[in-house]
Amino acid sequence: MPHQDRTGGTATVLSADDVTDLVEFLRCRVADDRTAIGEDLDQSGPQYQIGTLHQSTVLFAPGRVYAHLDAVEHTIEKYGDAMSWVRMAETNGQDTDLHRAAAAAYLDSLRMHAAEWATHPDYRPSWRRS
Repeated sequence: MPHQDRTGGTATVLSADDVTDLVEFLRCRVADDRTAIGEDLDQSGPQYQIGTLHQSTVLFAPGRVYAHLDAVEHTIEKYGDAMSWVRMAETNGQDTDLHRAAAAAYLDSLRMHAAEWATHPDYRPSWRRS
């Protein structure tokens, strides 16, 4: 089912295949990152300064990486849940606008997460937010 992303900017339509590929891409990147950093890093371990932003120190720590990967996975799950509600509403002849709006918001987040891996050879420019 094509999905129209209605959150911010001009509307962009992604086909069902594009969305499926985007979700699979994100699942693979999260798995790759989890493999690369391992599952047993001390989450309260040292923080590393990686730069400054607006005169504030930007810190990197294992706990932040784990939390971020968890957030990407959670957003994937929530998008799937929202689309399940869309399909159920359609089947029952109910209005799907509210569920589609929720799915669009989750899809927008997934597209932003995918941009983090924009240099990966499997990343598709069509996933960018407009």
